[in-house]
Amino acid sequence: MSEPAIFVEPLYRDAELVLMNLDFDGLLDVVRQAHEEGGYVSRNDVKGWRLIATHNRAVRALRDRFNGKDWEREDTENQEGIRNPKLGIRIIAANFDDLAGNPDKGVTPSNLRPKGRASWRKTRCNHTGWLPGLALPEPVHQQWQTWVLGISSDDEGVGAELSLPLEFKANKFSKLVKRIIICSREDGLPIQPKREPVTPLEVIDIPLQRKG
Repeated sequence: MSEPAIFVEPLYRDAELVLMNLDFDGLLDVVRQAHEEGGYVSRNDVKGWRLIATHNRAVRALRDRFNGKDWEREDTENQEGIRNPKLGIRIIAANFDDLAGNPDKGVTPSNLRPKGRASWRKTRCNHTGWLPGLALPEPVHQQWQTWVLGISSDDEGVGAELSLPLEFKANKFSKLVKRIIICSREDGLPIQPKREPVTPLEVIDIPLQRKG
């Protein structure tokens, strides 16, 4: 496949998501929650906390939004998200670089920080010819198709997409054969204000008089 299939137009984007038993508004809400959570982090937090906070909120929001009889928690090899056993799909969250959500076919967004063999193994499973919506075979060991909800969130804005990687090179996801754009930095979610710093209470001297 020479270039990825990028779904931006609502008609095609939503049709693709329906095959995966997902909905656009739900995914957009997940991204919004993750972005807002990251916006509360200040320079006084520990180094790297914004990425941790954004990732954690994305995972929790995925689990809160998509649950019930179809979706369940996913934490295989400490990569957390959700999975649909009926369809054989799992979705893991990741902090992506600032190309996340960019609909240009000439760019390849990927994870912001290097990942290890767990990501490599999951990407290898995506080489199956199965596509969402088709009947699954019943192999002895079920092969899961792993999608990545990549979010890029900082003070300048947010971009996000749901991507299907087929390759994993130099500790990064590559060859994204399908990219479902959730929001781009150009028309993405508004930047949320930082939490106001806590200021010391004003000290006021009040004279006291003893009665009697």
